[in-house]
Amino acid sequence: MGRFDIIVNNPFDTPDTMKETRELIKKLTLPFIVRNFEMRFFPGTDLTIKAVNDGLIEPDDVEGQRWCKFGNWHFNYECG
Repeated sequence: MGRFDIIVNNPFDTPDTMKETRELIKKLTLPFIVRNFEMRFFPGTDLTIKAVNDGLIEPDDVEGQRWCKFGNWHFNYECG
């Protein structure tokens, strides 16, 4: 059985790349498991710096700056 992890909520995605992802999933051989994970931005990474510089996220959206995010839960305290 195939297992695939897909990152969602990527601010760099476009309608075209999202369509490509859907088309790829349709081509997977059954049976398979697909797990979705939300995009996370960590301090100091090239991806985070690019997202902030491109105006796609705010500096406060960076994981560990003011909040922790676990799944769909947001906690407003330092992640330590």
